[in-house]
Amino acid sequence: MAEPGREGAEAATTPGDVGHGGFAAGDAVQARRLTEAELAVLLERLREQDDLGSRFLVAAADRGGLGAVGDGIALLARVDRYSHVPGVLKGMPKVAAGDVLVAAALEVVDDPRTAEQHNGAPTRLAVPLLELWALAALAVRADPAVADRLAEALEGDYVAQRIPELRRSGERATRSQPSTATAPEPGVDEPPQKVSQVKEWLRQHPDPDPEVLAPRPRQKAAAVVAAVRALGTIATPAALDVMTRYATDQPSSALLTELHRAWPRFDRRTFAAAVFLPRAGGLDLDVCSDLTGIDAVAGLRRLRLVVLDELDLAPLAGCTALQELTVLVNGSPGVRDITPLTALPELRALTLVGQTAQFDLGPLARLPLTRLRLSLDGAEGSVLTRIPSLRRLSLSGADGAGRVHPQLAELVLSLVAAGVEVALYRHEHQWVDALVEGCGSASDVHVAATNGKVGLTRDPDRVADLERALYLNTFH
Repeated sequence: MAEPGREGAEAATTPGDVGHGGFAAGDAVQARRLTEAELAVLLERLREQDDLGSRFLVAAADRGGLGAVGDGIALLARVDRYSHVPGVLKGMPKVAAGDVLVAAALEVVDDPRTAEQHNGAPTRLAVPLLELWALAALAVRADPAVADRLAEALEGDYVAQRIPELRRSGERATRSQPSTATAPEPGVDEPPQKVSQVKEWLRQHPDPDPEVLAPRPRQKAAAVVAAVRALGTIATPAALDVMTRYATDQPSSALLTELHRAWPRFDRRTFAAAVFLPRAGGLDLDVCSDLTGIDAVAGLRRLRLVVLDELDLAPLAGCTALQELTVLVNGSPGVRDITPLTALPELRALTLVGQTAQFDLGPLARLPLTRLRLSLDGAEGSVLTRIPSLRRLSLSGADGAGRVHPQLAELVLSLVAAGVEVALYRHEHQWVDALVEGCGSASDVHVAATNGKVGLTRDPDRVADLERALYLNTFH
């Protein structure tokens, strides 16, 4: 398949639109004008996205805060100047990028989702190629083996041509920038600096003192991840004691992946209590396959999970202080049973989106929810009328083929009549357009529309507030 240029790419129309459908280089030009407060709103939007650009900016934020987000946006704005991948690979060595952006790029390029999205796209026009190879050109500065991994992971007849160019890009960047490497102190055994070095380091040190792997001043992100990988492999009480010193309420995606890898090697409750630190009561576990021990996390009020295969929610029954739960189901069978959530007396907000068609949604009727974001994935949703406390509903009704349950529009109108404010997604035009058109002649349904969403309310005085909430992506 031929390699396309920038043709066909779409840009956001206003700063308020940026980030709703992911983040591409074309969005960066407008995003550079956002204020710090607007950047914070954008970052929260991006945390709900799965595309390459969003993951890169989130990874940068996890390492360097909003300042790093601004730096990442500026870098992507430069990428948008190019029209083809060879130009990107030739130009990137001239682009200055700090350790934070390089580490974020390495994390995203090595993320299995990147290759999956590239290889699974129906056409190359659906792939953010300029962004992908720009980030690869950053990542190869930190780890030249990135080129080998991409050669194996990416499919397409153009890839073989790009890999040598990627290697040369990394070599030119290395020559043009001063080395920051420092020799280990005399007499001190240097711990692994990259995950790829851990296996060999442990082979050479079969009975290491975990203190050698303790945090150090000015330790690079890659070295932190390598240390946690090694400590998780050692898996002794002393290793856990050292690992707790790496605990943070803002772990990078790479660090969080290593914590998940290490979790089953220790007592799960002890590990969770010591290592997972909620930030203002909130914890983002990202991709998770086992929640055993999560009830030991103190002060947990908000939790976010991503399910790629299957996840048992039973351990959540012990998290009785939980008020908000987000579950993104990106694989099958996903979550088989949501009944454990009925043991959560404080649960007021629930997000359950993705591949949910096989779920039994009946337990929703026994939850004290006031806010719900739900993907019906083509299923019927009559249970929604049996949640008396519900006040706001963000609803996706269609399955992957765009089909919805034939009674869905009627169900939505009945919810609005009962006082529930409902937000729908305009891209599900097969049924949403007809519903909105029908509301035009109804005196008891009032419509607000912005940013690809449609809001419905029975209260005419709420229309302006509803439209603002949709615009700011705060309707949840």
